[in-house]
Parts: sequence; structure tokens; C-alpha cells
Amino acid sequence: MSENDATNGLVSAEAKFDEAVQSVQASAARISAKSEAEFRRDLEQWAARRRMSAQAAIGGAKPIRVLLVDDDEQLLAACERDLLLTLPSCVVMKAASVDEANKIARRNEFDIAIIDLNLPDGTGMELATILRALDQHAMLPILMISGTTPEELPEVSTLVGAVGYLVKPFHLGDLARKTIDALSSRRADKEH
Repeated sequence: MSENDATNGLVSAEAKFDEAVQSVQASAARISAKSEAEFRRDLEQWAARRRMSAQAAIGGAKPIRVLLVDDDEQLLAACERDLLLTLPSCVVMKAASVDEANKIARRNEFDIAIIDLNLPDGTGMELATILRALDQHAMLPILMISGTTPEELPEVSTLVGAVGYLVKPFHLGDLARKTIDALSSRRADKEH
């Protein structure tokens, strides 16, 4: 092979490489050119499918009333957002302490309570006991959450009769799934 042939081969290889790079760049440009409106539409369609699936699992169009108790404001907001995205007719009432949750629970009925184990003025275990003592919440499904005492969470959850628990940090989808599971189980229990 002559030096001229080698140079031509190298030029040809570089040209093919440049073509491949340009093709990849063009594909990337088409992918990133997807408009924000299209992205939002896709996201809304996904959320609608998720809501329909959740609604089918728990049945009915009656609003689902959730008591959400945690002293972490950011976690409360994130959990509320996820529940509202997942459960079409969800009403979330938030509290940051045992006392605040107790006051809210005395004035309202709930379908489920999601309670942090460690609160500034007591424990989630104490709050669960308080809720169970109220006639309207004697059979309330409770999910316990905690990040500071994850090793105690299964035992505490069992002691208070919780239907489940989540260890922080958890994926928000897991919270929605556990909530739907608890509500579905409660619905099945009522039907039997």
C-alpha cells in the first residue's frame, strides 16, 4: 500500500467519522427539539393513566381524605404533591406535630393517616393511639414513616396496628403505592 493510498484511506475514514458525528448531532438536535408543550402533554397523559389506575384500585369517586403528619415541611409538600398527582380526588390535611394532628383529627374524618414516628412534641406511636381512641378513627388505616429509627419501625408499626411503613428516604411513588394498597385492603375488608 502506497503512502498516497494510506492517506486517502485515512481521509475517507475521517470523512465517515465526521458523517457519523453529524448524524448523531442531528439526531440529538431532533430529540432535544421536542417542545416543552409536547413534554407537558406526555407528562399529563402519564399522570392521567396513573390516576385512573389508582382510582380503579380504590374504587369510587368519593374524595380520599388523608392526614399527613411530619415535621419536615419539604417532605410534607413533596408527599402531598405525589398523592395529589396519583389520587384524583385526594384531600390532604397536613400537620407538623402530635398536638396539631390531634386537633385536625377531632374536627375531620380521614380515610388514611400517614404519620412520622418522630415528632417534635411526641411520637407517631402516641398519635396513632390518640387517633384509635377517637370513634371516627378507630379503624383508620395508618402508614408509619421514619428515617431516624428505621430498625424500630416494623415493630412499632405492628404495635399500633399500622397497615404498613416506609423508611426515609423513600421514593414518592412508594408512598402512593402503599396508600393505594392500604385503601384497597380497607375497601375489600368493608365488602366482606
